[in-house]
Amino acid sequence: MSSARAAAALAAGVAVASCLGSEPAPPIERPAARAVRIRNGDYACSIESGGHQYPAFRCAMYRAEDGSQVLEKVGGSQRFRGRVMLEEVGFSFDGTFFCPDGDCTESVTGRFTPVGSARYRGTMQGRSGPLSVSLRYLPGGFTYAAVSPGLQMEGPPAQ
Repeated sequence: MSSARAAAALAAGVAVASCLGSEPAPPIERPAARAVRIRNGDYACSIESGGHQYPAFRCAMYRAEDGSQVLEKVGGSQRFRGRVMLEEVGFSFDGTFFCPDGDCTESVTGRFTPVGSARYRGTMQGRSGPLSVSLRYLPGGFTYAAVSPGLQMEGPPAQ
């Protein structure tokens, strides 16, 4: 390498080095995490506890006044209500499990993962142990016919 080329290379290196020191590095572009969007509306939800599969009751996913998303089981003798937080895959749940006709109130947390189109399966954990919960979105709203084809009744399940 000639001395002229070596001097030119050195000058170019010094120029590049001085630019690197004075300019902040550009941010690294990373693809955004793909969060699952959870539809608001009615869901058929069923609880499995202690080896018993309870029938599906109405659950509702909705936006609270503070803007948070809420999942609430609004029918049956065992209910829950709490905040939903999107995760990279599925969502987490932080809320309360309660019995409208008895004293079974406790704090529960859970994680739900998608198991098909607009279906989720999760486990809620409280001091009484785990509860498995299945959710299925019902675009037309909750009716017995939507949950169990062949039944013609509509409305909330009888207690």
